[in-house]
Amino acid sequence: MRGESDRTILITKLRNKGNCIHNCDVIRAGKGDFLVTYRPKPGAAADNYRPCESCWCYLRKSELHHHRCKISTSAKGHVAANAYLLLPAPAGTSLKVHELLSGMLDGDVKLVARTDTLIVDYMSKFIARKGMQKKTYIRDKVRELARFLITTRKQDGMKNKALDDCIYTANFRKCVKAVNELAEFDENTAAYGKLTSKAWAGLGKSGTDC
Repeated sequence: MRGESDRTILITKLRNKGNCIHNCDVIRAGKGDFLVTYRPKPGAAADNYRPCESCWCYLRKSELHHHRCKISTSAKGHVAANAYLLLPAPAGTSLKVHELLSGMLDGDVKLVARTDTLIVDYMSKFIARKGMQKKTYIRDKVRELARFLITTRKQDGMKNKALDDCIYTANFRKCVKAVNELAEFDENTAAYGKLTSKAWAGLGKSGTDC
């Protein structure tokens, strides 16, 4: 980025990121001053606010769809749902995570899901957003993440790596290779096998790896 306007944008993002770190501490502690972009209306609750995933400014959930972010021009999609995953896991979800994991068969998949910090955090946030009535759906998603990590760890230099190590751009091609393997990609036909989430769940019930 170049120019004064770009410099201003970066300074704004840095300030917003600092506010986001502060807000996350407030959420974890359950008390403190919550910092938002615009002056809130009387009676506004912190739970009604979410950060923009690009510039980190805090807006009401209803405002995120109309937010014209100066940093990102990507398509919107499920903006509020994606922004929720940027928040820290709510207090009191650890018992529900334990309950979710207890419903999985012992094996490598369960071990990875239980010991990887990012997967556990993902479970906590998913439970808080979807509720335990969706625990079968959440388990399926957790199995997919754990299997992805197990497959990624089979590659050179990735042994014992955590899920957050897969986020680095240096490991992008290894992640793509793992996804292709899990999706049964055929290099001869350039086609993927039809292995859906329901199929994964079926494997989990009959196999020994979850």
